[in-house]
Amino acid sequence: MSFNERNSPVAAILLAGGLATAVSMGVRSTMGVYLDPITVDLGISTGAFGFAIAIQNLVWGLGQPIAGAVADRYGSARVLVAGGVLYIFGLAAAGAANTSAGISISLGVITGLGLAGLSFAVILASVGRLVDESRRATALATTTAFGSLGQFVLVPLTQSAIDAFGWRQSLMLGITLLALAMSSVWPLRSRSEQSAPSAAKGGGRAILRIAFGYRSYVLLLIGFFVCGFHVTFIGLHLPKYLEDAGQTSKIAALALATIGLFNIGGTMAIGWLGGRFK
Repeated sequence: MSFNERNSPVAAILLAGGLATAVSMGVRSTMGVYLDPITVDLGISTGAFGFAIAIQNLVWGLGQPIAGAVADRYGSARVLVAGGVLYIFGLAAAGAANTSAGISISLGVITGLGLAGLSFAVILASVGRLVDESRRATALATTTAFGSLGQFVLVPLTQSAIDAFGWRQSLMLGITLLALAMSSVWPLRSRSEQSAPSAAKGGGRAILRIAFGYRSYVLLLIGFFVCGFHVTFIGLHLPKYLEDAGQTSKIAALALATIGLFNIGGTMAIGWLGGRFK
């Protein structure tokens, strides 16, 4: 057992990382069920809403390396909390928006920045540092699976909240859960975070040069590029497509949630295989 595991037991680490991942990714997965009510209420096009979510993903992607560098220097917990604050502010601003520009700024730019701080990139890096190598693959898979659990639970729950209270008021569900997730991230602090900058001699550029020297890393990036495109596209447009085909909003939400359910099993299986076969 490592020093970090003695100070933050594995169960606490997984619970903290898992809860933060579940809420962060779960709330992100609900964007698809907001497409129809927001476009109808504000009188904007599907393309305008899709553009806002595209901005969100670009800002999220571009912000993650910066969030990772800040986490290495100042600690993951601080970055996760800062990301959570931005995430909450983005959702609150979306609730007050009345134009496509307002949605692009709130759900696009601000929420994207929040996702960069409070997302699986920073969380998984922290969990990986804190857990012993023999348990690392399983721990990372478990934490990732929590993100799919968040999708499975929050998508239909959010749809029910929209049906009951309206889309603006339903955003309070995500805001409340994000505040709860922020309060749980402290087990992800570790001494290893303090030593990370000195371990990475040469800075970020040197690390990137080393990383891009590995064919496996390049192939992984290509895989994430393809995954990010099709997962975001399906997650955003599947509910609206099913509603246009005559299904109810609840059925559309359940269809999207089912993707998360099956992803849980797949992620756990791959994590087990990763721990068993090197």
